[in-house]
This record gives sequence, C-alpha cells and structure tokens, in this order.
Amino acid sequence: MGISRFAVIVVLALVAMLQMLPASSANPIPWPPSDPPEHHDPIEINGNDDFTAENGVTEGSGTSMDPYIIENWLIEASPISSGISIRDCTSEFLIRNVRVVDSSPDDPWSNAPYGIEIDNCMAGLIVSCIISGTETGIGLTGCSQTWLHSVDISSTERSDYGISVAACVGTIIRENSVYNFAYAIWLHGSEGGLIEDNDILAANDGITLIDCSGITVGENTLLDTSFEYYDNAYYENNWFASERVISSTLGQVLLLGIVVPANAALVILGVMRYRRAKSAP
Repeated sequence: MGISRFAVIVVLALVAMLQMLPASSANPIPWPPSDPPEHHDPIEINGNDDFTAENGVTEGSGTSMDPYIIENWLIEASPISSGISIRDCTSEFLIRNVRVVDSSPDDPWSNAPYGIEIDNCMAGLIVSCIISGTETGIGLTGCSQTWLHSVDISSTERSDYGISVAACVGTIIRENSVYNFAYAIWLHGSEGGLIEDNDILAANDGITLIDCSGITVGENTLLDTSFEYYDNAYYENNWFASERVISSTLGQVLLLGIVVPANAALVILGVMRYRRAKSAP
C-alpha cells in the first residue's frame, strides 16, 4: 500500500513539473501538413547535378536558405536498391515526409539494404520520415552536419542498424523512434554531434559509440534494450546526461533521476510525448 501511494505521489509531482517545462523546439525547417505521399521509384543521386525533378526533387536550389527538397514520396526499396541514396554532394538538401518500405516485407532474406543512405555529403536534413523493413534504416558515411529529426524507423526481423553513422562530423540525432534492431543507434569513428530525446525500443544494443569524440548523449528513452559503450575512452571524450531506461522485466524506471514503477513511468512518458506533439508546428 505504501509503495502504491508513493508511486501516485511521484507521478503527480513529475506531471506537475512537466507542465512547467518549456515546450520542445520545433523542426529545424517548419513545414505545413502535407498531402499523402505519392509513389516514386527508388532515388539515386550521385553528385550535385543529379538533384533533379526526375530524382524526386520538388523544389530548391541547393543553398542553405533554399535547400533541395525531396518530399511527399512513398518509395519501395528492394534487395538491390536503397529507398534513397545520395552520394558525393556539397549542395544542401532536405528529405521530408517520405516513407520508405521494403518491397518484400514477408521475406527476411530479401530485405533492402538501406531505407536512406547518405555518403560523403554535407548539410543534409532528414525530417518527419517513416522507414520500415530495411536492413539499415538510415546510414551515414563520411558526412558532415547532418540532422535526423522526427524519423520513425522500424524492423520486423531484428535487422542490423536503425541508424548507422560512420566517420561523420556534427551529426544531430533528435526525437526519433527506433524499433527492433540489433543496434538502434550506432556511431563509429565520428566527431561532434548530439544524440538526444530519442525513443529506442526492443534493440540488442540501444546506443553504441566506437572510437568517437565530442558526442553529447542525453535524455533518450530506452525500452527493453541495453545502453552500450565499447571502450574506456568514451567517458573521457564524450559527454553523457541522464537517460530514461525502462526494463519491462525489472518493472522499474530511472526517470528524471527517480526510480518509479514502470507503469507510472509510462504515464509520464505519454504526457511528455503529448506535449512534444502538441508543440510541433
């Protein structure tokens, strides 16, 4: 009885605290509600000259004030083709409101390699997209100043990587949802950046850093997964804030520095998600 009363008091107190918190920040580039996505073939861009209407570009000139925009598409990736592949570009671009699905969701041996694959590019934004069924949701290699925001990534077969970042600089990973991967968010050989306020569910390893420096990690929610760092240099070269770690087997949560029963924490997290959605444009 005492534990139940304490849980109620904690829930009420934390909900009151949440009501006093400022609303979360909006998307880096505000966007209005869009039309349902139309079908498009897999998109492959190799160099700045390939940002064309044929390759799904709907507007923009590739500058910081007017990036190329790829939006409102439904794309079926295949075993030989990622949903969107962009390589060797210096122009700035935004991928928004795109859904990538695997063309063979019922065949685990024929998954597409990537939902979105970005190699050797700079200043790319991936915002408000849905990726499902591919071996890796989003893969970044050799990129700088890439922003992943409000992306839902899921797998049905505990695939390889939700978000894979290799040899990148200044990657921002905020407010994404990653479900059912071996490695939910995986960084290797990368410098600078932020991993913040992401929801990670059902992964073997939730957040993994290998040979990284200057990465800030904080305020992520991990449900039925683990939180991993693979060498002793992490605590010296990166900065870690509090995490919200939920384990349904243990039935308790470390939330805002207080241990509470899992069912109470889920109520609080629901309130937090509601406030986030309400504050979005």
